[in-house]
Amino acid sequence: MEFYIYRDGQQLGPYSIEALQDLLRLGSISSNDLAWREGLTDWRPLRVLLADLSSNELPVAQPAPTPARPIAEGVGESRRARVSAPVGEATFATRVIGAFDYPLKGDGVVLVIGGGVLSVVTGWLAGVLVVSLLVVLFVTGYVLAYGQKIIESSASGDANMPTWPDFSNIMEDILAPYFQFLATTTLCVAGPFWLWRSLALGHSGPGLLVIAWMVMGLFCLPMAWLAVTMYNTVAALNPILIARSISRVPGHYLLTVVVLCGVLLAEYGVHRFLAALPVPILSPFLSGCAAVYFLAVLARVLGLLYFVNRARLGWFKTA
Repeated sequence: MEFYIYRDGQQLGPYSIEALQDLLRLGSISSNDLAWREGLTDWRPLRVLLADLSSNELPVAQPAPTPARPIAEGVGESRRARVSAPVGEATFATRVIGAFDYPLKGDGVVLVIGGGVLSVVTGWLAGVLVVSLLVVLFVTGYVLAYGQKIIESSASGDANMPTWPDFSNIMEDILAPYFQFLATTTLCVAGPFWLWRSLALGHSGPGLLVIAWMVMGLFCLPMAWLAVTMYNTVAALNPILIARSISRVPGHYLLTVVVLCGVLLAEYGVHRFLAALPVPILSPFLSGCAAVYFLAVLARVLGLLYFVNRARLGWFKTA
């Protein structure tokens, strides 16, 4: 089986699987580079392609497609540029309703239970002051990476939850998702919040501009995280790109925001209830299970927003 790589505007290859592994070890190519092999109709991130090799998919001969390019100038290559998968007959609202049982399909229950175990282990490790900050950073980055993986998988039309992500490369697999989400929330929420706090400490109420920034930031946050995930760069936090994307799918996006707000409120209530349980181990375990469940629902809805509206969004195009 031969593979082609799209890197720095050039198509490279073909390479054998052994040659790819050598190039990865040497750092000549990245696991985030787009790749193609016979049987695929579009280019996929190399790490996704290698993970799929263990499946029983039978390749069907197809000409290599033109690599997808970002439509937003200066944004960089995408993690996922799939544009040809059939949308199907289900409406977006129907798909959103199905997102609530998405974490319980296939191996989803096992993955949710794994989140509970991770929560218990994290609680034990965080008890050691020296490593607590590192543990929080690692676990937060890992969970965010899983959220991005669910978005990517759903944006490609996959029906089941993906497996937990690898973390062989701490920078790409843990720190990058962490700082991408940190930059997104800082721009959309944390920035105006701290400005508001500064004004409050100065015995002055928040100005209209600060209030407008906070409201718009909260409203744009889901689309911003979706864009950062799909483009795999914080350069996707382009206000023009975000605003234009929302304007192209206003009804679906408004439904997405309403559903995400409801999910966050439900998650808050569940965690408050579980925190009051008198059982030391059971409480963090169930809390971890709930966290993974709600994360999967949130990420699933965002991925579906892209999957159903990818043509309208127009983020990626083929030349």
